[in-house]
Amino acid sequence: MKRDASQNGFDYFSGETTQGRAIKDKFGVIERRPYHIGWNEEGKVAPYVTGCTVFMSAYDEQGEPIFERVAARSGAGFSGLSFNNIQPHTVQPKARGCVVCHRLPATLGLGSGKYLIAGRYLFLADGTKGMTIVDIFDRTDPKVVGRLEASPISLAVPLTDPIEGAAHYLLAVTGTQPRSLGVFRLDDITSPTLLARLDIREGLALEVGGGELFVADGPAGVKRFDISDPASIRARSPIETESARDLLLAGIDLFVADGPAGIKIIDLSDDDAPRLAAAIPPPREGEESVAIAVHQRYAYTVNPDSGPFGLYVVAANQPEGVTITDVTDRSAPRRIAELSVSAPRSLALYTIYHFGGEGERNEERDYLFVGTGGGTLEIFDITTIDAPRLAAQLPLPGPVDEIVVASHLLPNRKDGHASELHYGFAAVEGVGLLILDLSEPEHPVVVTDVPSEGGALSLSLEVIALDRMIDEWGNRIKDTSYERARHFDREEIVRILRAEIPPETENPSH
Repeated sequence: MKRDASQNGFDYFSGETTQGRAIKDKFGVIERRPYHIGWNEEGKVAPYVTGCTVFMSAYDEQGEPIFERVAARSGAGFSGLSFNNIQPHTVQPKARGCVVCHRLPATLGLGSGKYLIAGRYLFLADGTKGMTIVDIFDRTDPKVVGRLEASPISLAVPLTDPIEGAAHYLLAVTGTQPRSLGVFRLDDITSPTLLARLDIREGLALEVGGGELFVADGPAGVKRFDISDPASIRARSPIETESARDLLLAGIDLFVADGPAGIKIIDLSDDDAPRLAAAIPPPREGEESVAIAVHQRYAYTVNPDSGPFGLYVVAANQPEGVTITDVTDRSAPRRIAELSVSAPRSLALYTIYHFGGEGERNEERDYLFVGTGGGTLEIFDITTIDAPRLAAQLPLPGPVDEIVVASHLLPNRKDGHASELHYGFAAVEGVGLLILDLSEPEHPVVVTDVPSEGGALSLSLEVIALDRMIDEWGNRIKDTSYERARHFDREEIVRILRAEIPPETENPSH
């Protein structure tokens, strides 16, 4: 919904025509069907479903935006993306498997990383030329609004407000080896202000969660920092690995692409004493795992081919191949698929809900996006997780060092079909930022570009995680509709995710 002060509209309270027209004829529908649970108002664990959420925009008398596409805060200070602890009916006559609650962090409200709403600003690390800040609100006409000349910059990651998705601080890996990690304030988005520098070695990837920063630091392993107060960051004890290249936090586990050592899963149940929970070597000797993604898989009621519940890790291996490994049982990882991809560099996962036309069913499908060193974006349909299918291959003008996929919150209507607009943001080495329309993954389209003189080594953007209700410590992000209902706290999260599951129910077929 938007209110436009440059137009007049009928005020139903006063019964008069007044300045400021409320416009609600342009809307986007987002279907989100992951299974969530929490405490209900009776003190019992119950399923949660999402309600209707309104994003607001306001424009002044000249039609200029005051704010755009903002999710309001509730009276309690949480996100207006509220969840209701009710389940009015069931759609299938069978129970969910044990792993849905006891192995998938998204079920407890920790998010899956596959339902992202893009914010306004994108941060493009330009290599030798520093960093470019791009306004991507209009995906077809992005505008450069700021720069950071602390050259060279190989990586830039904003610290975003989890409720509104706005960036207030920025982390940037600067210099040559040994590199440093700069901490910047974003009071003025066009001109970041340096607060501090942290000593690191390589700074190949950054991951933030629960007030903690993890740095993939090559042979130095994984560096850890307490960033609960970004103005006063404290170093914590590092995690030893062989050659950390990429990392991703999923609930209370840290997944690390550890170069020649393959994939490491680090158990963070005891935050003061991380421990190695599993090690998955590369498929062949001499290969190195360089990028990682984690897929939390639940069976969709609208897809008969959706496959089993489970937790899967996707790894990009150099010089060739992308592997999918079932880590639902961390004590016995099981490789279930390998994709023939040459020189994979970057990975992204996203779930897209397709609205069917007349006589057609709606479908929710999972996609894997692989950026390659050969200058292609390869898109796989992984809805049937153990039988991935190449959906499309998009040639691009250079190596794809980073790919991020997010929703635009606007409807996409074509040939009588309706779906949601989804965009891909690619850092293409030697070229710059490319914005892609991925609303129909079988038919990806390059929308526009933002040239970069320095190399475009990586990118990140402001986002809201639609299916994230709490952080890793159980701190609340989304609101609930019942006063006594609540999400799980840290102790409960650990107890649920570390519960033993009888072998016969570990990984049911559906």
